[in-house]
Amino acid sequence: MEIGVKGGRNAAVCSTAGHFTAYSTAERMRLKQPSNEKIRVFSIQSPLSTLVKELNEYQPTVMGGYPTVMDILAEEQKAGRLNIHPVAILCGGEQL
Repeated sequence: MEIGVKGGRNAAVCSTAGHFTAYSTAERMRLKQPSNEKIRVFSIQSPLSTLVKELNEYQPTVMGGYPTVMDILAEEQKAGRLNIHPVAILCGGEQL
């Protein structure tokens, strides 16, 4: 299964504390990707201001994460603190 956009910047916004499927999958994909396809993991354990700053700097093309976190980030976008424009947002790991 292929996830993401070729040549794009893919962001996995997930828990990095422990053995979570989202984190281990993102790391496995990151290690297998050619150098022109980027995958970066962003920790939900980071303070929200840090997460927003890092996402603004990275400018993900595709972003995936937990619905709760995506909701919080959508509020940050509405408030003008988050300024990203991914072509796709994938949610999983919680009941939608």
